[in-house]
Amino acid sequence: FIGGIYMSGKNLKLTRIRYEIPQWRLAQAMRITPSLLSAWENERVPIPEEKEKLYLKKLNELRKDDLNEEATI
Repeated sequence: FIGGIYMSGKNLKLTRIRYEIPQWRLAQAMRITPSLLSAWENERVPIPEEKEKLYLKKLNELRKDDLNEEATI
């Protein structure tokens, strides 16, 4: 993909799993259904560029929240 981030759905999914963010939690943060998120991650439906950017933004926000919670425990 030229001019954008473009990661495959599988790479997005692997990143989410590596960050230990459940699919339902990311879907909730993005205000989409878990089934749509699954369709993107399993490449049944292409993810629009703006949604890919939102995916990565929300994933990083959730990860930072989790890291902050762990630091305060």
